Amino acid sequence: MSGDFPYFIVAIPIGTILLIGICNFLWYRHAGRHSRRLATFARRNGWAYSKGVFVPWSPWFDVVYGEGGRFRAEDCIRGRWKDTDFVAFMLYEVKDDKKYFKDSCLVVAVELPAVMPDAYLTHGTGPGASGLSFEWNDFNTTWKVDWCVDDRATHAFFAPRVMQCLMQDWPTKHLRISEHFLVTWDEEMCDLETIKHTIECLAGLIECVPRFLWVE
Repeated sequence: MSGDFPYFIVAIPIGTILLIGICNFLWYRHAGRHSRRLATFARRNGWAYSKGVFVPWSPWFDVVYGEGGRFRAEDCIRGRWKDTDFVAFMLYEVKDDKKYFKDSCLVVAVELPAVMPDAYLTHGTGPGASGLSFEWNDFNTTWKVDWCVDDRATHAFFAPRVMQCLMQDWPTKHLRISEHFLVTWDEEMCDLETIKHTIECLAGLIECVPRFLWVE
């Protein structure tokens, strides 16, 4: 009948609001479960967990994304692996006050025994922009030095044992020496065991670095 109230006009926005509410509820429930899993994981290993940021703003964000962006760090875990301090967290790029999950990555960094000149390597083929290469050809075709501040120091850091570590099941595609820290990151969401494996790999790599480099 022409006089009937068009209920579908009201039903559509109400249904949309309910759907959005249900999706938000499920997301926050999932996020809460994820945070609890991380907190339990950290506690079982004797580490500290924080949902919010408690890592320095520098050098982490510039290391991963470069300068000029807005970023947010969450789900931070920090502690010690053997004799090495580490920090791991999810880093998100922020645009219009919203986190972009597709532009997120897991950052893991361990503290170096001494300050080292900056260098950046990526998993790829052929020499990087710096043109620096090593004696092991297979390493040169697997990892490339995109840039480094000091050729001699970088060459000394990546000694044969270090290169061997990087050629054995390395968990990420990026590696950077950032003064006090050795930093790696991956754009894919990683499970808890992958986080632990990455920390172990970084700490093990530092053990392979020639000791004379730590004498300041």
